[in-house]
Amino acid sequence: MLLQEVKYLAGQLLVVALYRQSELHIKRVVKKTHRNVNTSKHFDFNALKSTAHFDIEILPKFATYNELRLLNNAVKRQGVVSNELNMRFPSWKLGEELNGLNPVYERMKPEVAEFIQNFVVRCYHSKKT
Repeated sequence: MLLQEVKYLAGQLLVVALYRQSELHIKRVVKKTHRNVNTSKHFDFNALKSTAHFDIEILPKFATYNELRLLNNAVKRQGVVSNELNMRFPSWKLGEELNGLNPVYERMKPEVAEFIQNFVVRCYHSKKT
């Protein structure tokens, strides 16, 4: 039982780490390309959307990035599927425990990397000094 719990926790930590690394990378890029934006304050999703001088929601693989964001929030806050995660991604069942996330991490990893790459290109294209 203990080993199974460690395995579940490891999957959750992978998801949180992937989101955290993507968040840090996005912050660095925004700081370099949009110098007037204060990235030292809490950089939440709405701040990201308002900071970008383009619609980030139309970038390839945005849906996966958004799913990762909501999954990260659910892991950190409740440990179960949240209402928002369920509403935006119905394959996640409301209130279900967030166990067995290793395959989810493996699915999301390349898609989030693609989203970040597209985000970086668009940031540099819309660069503000």
